[in-house]
Amino acid sequence: MGKSTYKFQAIVGVSIFAALGTILMFFEFPILIWMPFLKVDLSDVVTIIGTFAYGPVGGILIALIKSMVHVIVTGSGVAGLIGNGAAFVGSVSLLIPFNYFWKKDQRTLAIIGGTASMTIIMSILNYLVVMPLYMNVVGMKLNMSLAQYVATGVIPFNIVKALILSAAVIIVYPRIKGHFAIK
Repeated sequence: MGKSTYKFQAIVGVSIFAALGTILMFFEFPILIWMPFLKVDLSDVVTIIGTFAYGPVGGILIALIKSMVHVIVTGSGVAGLIGNGAAFVGSVSLLIPFNYFWKKDQRTLAIIGGTASMTIIMSILNYLVVMPLYMNVVGMKLNMSLAQYVATGVIPFNIVKALILSAAVIIVYPRIKGHFAIK
């Protein structure tokens, strides 16, 4: 197979994974009863599996495209832009260590590394950027301090979310990996 054929297949594959990820973004559910606005969707399962197929750059492109399309389709304004931007960073912070350890056949480290990475990065991002933007630009109010919000909401949310996504990848990936070429 020629180089241009592979590039074309990669572009098509990344596009298909991004489209599927975008669709899955519409099926979200809360996991913390005390913060129901923090919701999980399973689109990152597609992003991680796409990363296995097309490498970290392909995975980042899948995450970027699905987030951009979601903003455009929902027309959710500034709040949606902030949320989808945060979701993109969360996806990338999970997929890079997850892919790195998974490719080395270190499944447990993939889960631990991805969970730790996403939790730490999203906690810092929420404290320094995301919540200040929501509060100052959108006018969102918290009934607690920002540090308390991160400690009681963002940290447990990202741990549970990463574990749900990891479990889904462990369940889904072995059943589909033989149906298409994965590097």
